[in-house]
Amino acid sequence: MPLNNLKVIFLVLGIIAGGLVGFVTKPPQAASVIPVINVPVQVEPKEKGDLTNRQFNHVALCALIGGIVGLGFGFVADRRRA
Repeated sequence: MPLNNLKVIFLVLGIIAGGLVGFVTKPPQAASVIPVINVPVQVEPKEKGDLTNRQFNHVALCALIGGIVGLGFGFVADRRRA
């Protein structure tokens, strides 16, 4: 397969790498604090493997940033090749 479109290849690689980094560095489970007695309460997802909304947003943001960085690398690689 010839590497005709390096931008797309680097974009996909960036999204995958960003998603992986985001999943590995996801924040811990959300902790709610009851204001009256100031006791932290851990909020567990329904199943053990589920991501909370906050964790999913973190992974998605990292994947987006990885995609932008990968696209930038694709533009640089495409210009150097030309």
